[in-house]
Amino acid sequence: MPSERRAIQGAGCPMNNLEEQQIRQIPYTPTFVQNALGEPLRSEQRINEFFPRGLSRGDLLVIFIAIVLFIPNASIVQATQGAGGATYIYWLIGTITFLLPGALVVAQLYRFMPVDGSIYVWTHRALGPLLGFFAGFCAWFPGVLVLLSTSDSIVTLIQGIGAQISGPNVNWLDDPRLQGLVVVAVLVFAGLVSLLSLSLIMKIARVVIILYGVGIFLVGMAGVVWLLSGHAPASPLTSSTLGFSGQNLVLYGVIVLALLGIEVPLNMAGEEKQGNAAMLFLRWGPLLVLIAYLLGTFGVMAVVPSANAGYGYSTLTAATRVFGAPASVLVGLLFISFFFIATIIYNIAFARIL
Repeated sequence: MPSERRAIQGAGCPMNNLEEQQIRQIPYTPTFVQNALGEPLRSEQRINEFFPRGLSRGDLLVIFIAIVLFIPNASIVQATQGAGGATYIYWLIGTITFLLPGALVVAQLYRFMPVDGSIYVWTHRALGPLLGFFAGFCAWFPGVLVLLSTSDSIVTLIQGIGAQISGPNVNWLDDPRLQGLVVVAVLVFAGLVSLLSLSLIMKIARVVIILYGVGIFLVGMAGVVWLLSGHAPASPLTSSTLGFSGQNLVLYGVIVLALLGIEVPLNMAGEEKQGNAAMLFLRWGPLLVLIAYLLGTFGVMAVVPSANAGYGYSTLTAATRVFGAPASVLVGLLFISFFFIATIIYNIAFARIL
């Protein structure tokens, strides 16, 4: 037991004496479904011997936003040329047909088995160890790839800040070796920060997520100010191409990909302070994400010319054209801070599957 506790502390969850006393007072209380499925996994029984119950409803909402809301996706969807106003409709369709059903399914599984490991434990208990391992691996491996994606997004945003300051002909970090060094530095530093107390990390994450929301709001307001100033929208806000064919299928696929991850906060469901803490993000998270993506998409479509709208930093371009370069640099720094904290949260959340 002492050696296992030291191992967990080394994985990023240092505990003081008060936390250890609180942990010892938390008995394992299985739900009806857990009892019906037979002998529980050791991770179900002993999770709170190592991890304190420190996650609030707000913390799980923060984790959800960090996992699902990648605002550069508002730029990526612009790569589907000619969709126009259909983009907004497909954000709504993607939310209704994918994100909301996902929320309903994982909400029921969470009520049946509120445990760390989510998909791995649910599948293991229902379908056996082989399929449980397969599902757990399929749920864990994308987390490794997303760590590279968040780090690469930081590189793109740095390049975007350079373009806003020095002009489009100046490319910061144009050498792939420099880009690789930045990615490695982000991963190493994020890994070190992940070793800090989870409560401290979540306090920082709350502030970063709020500032991230401010940055997204500024991008959306850029579109509003642009139109109110008498400018025509850079991309058409209407479209007659609403069918599920050709480019719209690509657009729908990109949007579904952007909405992946609603189950990830439940990798840490066994560490919630109170029962049903996850219901806050399961009920309101999809709506918040939809609003944020619509704001970001509107800001880019209204302000940025279609030839440049597909760039990963077109949200910064929208801020520059309306509010000036200093504002876009501020927005870029807010987005960079978000992607760094998202890298940390991915590290922590996906480690729970292992």
